[in-house]
Amino acid sequence: QTGSVPVTVAGQYSGAGIATPTGTISYTIGTGTAQLATISSGTATVSIPSTQASGLYTVAVTYAGDTDYSAATALNFQVQVGPQAQTIAFNSLVPVTYGAAPITLSATATSGLPVTFTIKSGPATLNGNVLTATGAGSVVVAADQAGNALWQAATEVTQTLTVGKAAPAAIGLASSSNPVLVQNAVTLTATVSSAAGSPTGTVTFLDGLTPLGTGTLAGGVATLTTSGLAVGSHTIT
Repeated sequence: QTGSVPVTVAGQYSGAGIATPTGTISYTIGTGTAQLATISSGTATVSIPSTQASGLYTVAVTYAGDTDYSAATALNFQVQVGPQAQTIAFNSLVPVTYGAAPITLSATATSGLPVTFTIKSGPATLNGNVLTATGAGSVVVAADQAGNALWQAATEVTQTLTVGKAAPAAIGLASSSNPVLVQNAVTLTATVSSAAGSPTGTVTFLDGLTPLGTGTLAGGVATLTTSGLAVGSHTIT
């Protein structure tokens, strides 16, 4: 904002027939360049420009006099310039499925200064303004602007990204031998895959409806070795 401070220039005496001081005052704001302001009816205006950075400034005012008045003692006063408040508009985030392409975050500040992003919680990584979901769940992202000499900081404007589970995984099943002699060991191998990545967790192997055991996935593969199959045909799931 542009500010102004009125400065009165008065003589020792006043009354009928006594003219008020005329001419100009000279003033500097902090270490800035001297400016001139015309005196009108005994008053001049010190102008604080809208481009003045925030801070506490000493304003020095001098008056050199005119044909009727001698120079005045210098006047010093202080002016506080505060930074302007700013707001951030953070575009909403459309829900995605785990394994989807990275998302480019978009937010703008009224100051026009660049916005930075941070992940407050949830399974994701961030590279600049590019967010990559690393799992299913809710990801909370904050947009911030640190401010500068002209603008206050704007912080903690958040948006939540919902990351759904990926499409069901495909399972392949193989045995180390078929047929196998009774009481001999056979290794069952399950391969679990998905376009979104390599699933984790456990696989349960069943003989018909009877559980044979479980195997833990490593690199999308789980195995189970058993020698307890009875004589006959078995449907392994």
